[in-house]
Amino acid sequence: MNFCTYFDSHYLVRGLAMYESLKKNCRNFRLFVFAFDQYTYEFLKKKKLKNIILIKLEDFEDAALKRVKKERSNVEYMWTCTPSTILYLFNKYKMSSATYLDADIYFYRNPRILLQEAKNDSVLITEHRFLEKYDYSNKYGIYNVQFLFFRNNPCGIKVLKDWRKSCIKWCFNDQSSGLNGDQKYLDGWPKKFKEIKILSNLGGGLGPWNIQRYNVTKDNKNVKIQEIITKKFFSRIFYHFSGIKFLKKNQVFLGDYKLSKSVVNNFYIPYVKHLIKIRNSLFKKAKFGNKDISKISYNFSLYYKITTLFKIYIIKKNIYNF
Repeated sequence: MNFCTYFDSHYLVRGLAMYESLKKNCRNFRLFVFAFDQYTYEFLKKKKLKNIILIKLEDFEDAALKRVKKERSNVEYMWTCTPSTILYLFNKYKMSSATYLDADIYFYRNPRILLQEAKNDSVLITEHRFLEKYDYSNKYGIYNVQFLFFRNNPCGIKVLKDWRKSCIKWCFNDQSSGLNGDQKYLDGWPKKFKEIKILSNLGGGLGPWNIQRYNVTKDNKNVKIQEIITKKFFSRIFYHFSGIKFLKKNQVFLGDYKLSKSVVNNFYIPYVKHLIKIRNSLFKKAKFGNKDISKISYNFSLYYKITTLFKIYIIKKNIYNF
């Protein structure tokens, strides 16, 4: 199986946690990592991690991407590049298929289970499955870019080229236009293109915006998840740990969604402990200059920064010490 992701030094620890969770649950895979800053490239090159194929930003960027780079923030530019990463892999490595992964997802089982749903379809997409009180589909889209499978065939290439063209034209962290980065373009795919499969397995695409739909319990060492409405049980395959921020060395903000004690204990605490373990073991003697890998300092809007700081420091919501 071929996977790809991208991150810079801000997301390096999270990306390595994703990689380690993939390695634990998947025997045969290749993870192509697009390094968006020099430190990330040099660090991963030195580590020579198994199953990782490293790609330098300068080797990947083309004229169209470079043309819009200066007008976009770091995260906006990474979003702009999402469809181009898959197209690059198809052109250079001639692989039959590839799956894009967000750096902050984490696997609990082999993702092959999810990819098998594609069958003869060319593209596999995942829904947010927003809880009604958190239904931000008008703002963030029906689907989440987090886990996207493409075949290297006429339909898959057509979707990717159309998406790339749209992202180069407009890809900003600004919802006022009715779009949102690279993500809301996916809303139109099921009607616009043939051979689009929407993932049905609830174990793929768990996240803070939908985990309230499920009862999470633990039986011995096994985490059990039950859909509240249907009462059906299913296995977790991956969770999207979006919104986590390290405030101090071991003080963590888990995001602004309501999380049950069981979800915190069975998802977030083990995940954050894994992040801290990676940070402490791999970066103990590393030099970062002015960068702090434990924090995110992307150039979001002033409004976003103010509201986030309000939630973190005034409301004191979802803050844990490890």
